[in-house]
Amino acid sequence: MMSSQVRDDTGVRTSLDRDLLNEIEKNFKGRTYLDEWVRRKLSTDWAWISPAFSGLVESAVADVVVFPRNVKEVIWLLRFADSHGIPIIPRGGGTGNNVGGVLPIRGGILLDMRLMNNVGDIDGSTVKVEAGCRFGTLMQRVRSRGMDLRVYPTSYPLATVGGFVAGGSRGIGSYEYGLIWDNVDSVKLVTPSGEVVVLQTEEADVVTHSMGTVGVVVEVGLRLRPLSEHVLAEGSLYELSSVADLVDRFIEERVEFWHLMVRNSGYSRLTDDFMGSSSLRDGWKVIAAYPSGRGLVDVFRRGVERFGGRISHMGVMDRASMDRVLSGVFGLPQTPYIIRHIKSRDPRKHLLYLVLYHHHNRVWEVVEGVSEIEVGEPLIEVNLFWIRGAPYAHFGLFVEGDIEKLEELRKRFAGIGYKFDLHSYQISDRLGELFPEKLRAMRDFKRKVDPNDVMNPGKLGV
Repeated sequence: MMSSQVRDDTGVRTSLDRDLLNEIEKNFKGRTYLDEWVRRKLSTDWAWISPAFSGLVESAVADVVVFPRNVKEVIWLLRFADSHGIPIIPRGGGTGNNVGGVLPIRGGILLDMRLMNNVGDIDGSTVKVEAGCRFGTLMQRVRSRGMDLRVYPTSYPLATVGGFVAGGSRGIGSYEYGLIWDNVDSVKLVTPSGEVVVLQTEEADVVTHSMGTVGVVVEVGLRLRPLSEHVLAEGSLYELSSVADLVDRFIEERVEFWHLMVRNSGYSRLTDDFMGSSSLRDGWKVIAAYPSGRGLVDVFRRGVERFGGRISHMGVMDRASMDRVLSGVFGLPQTPYIIRHIKSRDPRKHLLYLVLYHHHNRVWEVVEGVSEIEVGEPLIEVNLFWIRGAPYAHFGLFVEGDIEKLEELRKRFAGIGYKFDLHSYQISDRLGELFPEKLRAMRDFKRKVDPNDVMNPGKLGV
């Protein structure tokens, strides 16, 4: 049970009874942390970039941090927490996949999964991997065995498998392979009662993007593809209307790209060092990646030139450099410095990140609308992907601003496309409009397996 606050040996206050803390420490010797700086550091993800979370980042702090090493320990801790009504918040890499999802808004135990990071053997075209394994590590392992991931997050250097499955959606490779939950073969989940449940393919839909609200993901089976040499192609165009026509043509003709995106010139300057190209002063870049064996060089070149553009890069690129180019802001080493520079000039300012899903041929209206807002030099990226056989676009906007600017942007884009609000920790604000059936199934599953609402409470709205 939760009780009045007591002091641990460092003088830091915690809301857990000393007897409960002793029990946890006894079962996780050397892997239980009460130090305030550890609890604060791990009690957040990329929520600190959003002014909407400023107060919560300071106040929402876990009472204790625990690092499990195996499924048996996860089972014990969940049973213990459930029997005492203590919230459990699973945590992976704490990256941008899940802004605000890790915030322990009701305190409790933060379960850091990064010690559970084993990679299993490849079975045909799937690999089973523990939830705490970072994607960067997993990518190296599977590539060394002649295979590759179909989809992976833009924050792959630090993001964990469990974190992306429980908090991600679109990723690098989604143009060909869809969202992350389209590439999950199985999920092994521990529920608050301590039951270990293995969910296969579509069954796992109640776990993907659940933000740890239905149980703790301990192992994931991911679908793979053969490793191959890839071409990175970049076309530069001056007019947004030409970009829209080119992308629409690629989609209508079902050109077999693996990844397809559009960036404005401001965004492109961040990745030019990896591309070996120079940005247009005012213009757009259409970027495609695909296995070299598909022979799409002429298809891409003809398309770009048909709509008045020019080829600014075309050729095979080593996978490490390609990964960094495609990851953009979340994978580039200079991003933390950009954010710190913004805040050093004005502590109230943030690098605001707005996301919107829309039909592929309607997203250009949204992009054009950015010019009507006073936002300085925006960074714009549009990623194309498929949902249930239909093409969609992920619109991402990075601008410098404060809470007032955030609210202005929210109002500007309200009712346009499908909301995916990264400045809210409510799952319904991300899945409710585009994936209502998924959200309903998730809530039904939580009522069944977590009637006491101890798993990351307050996020799913049950």
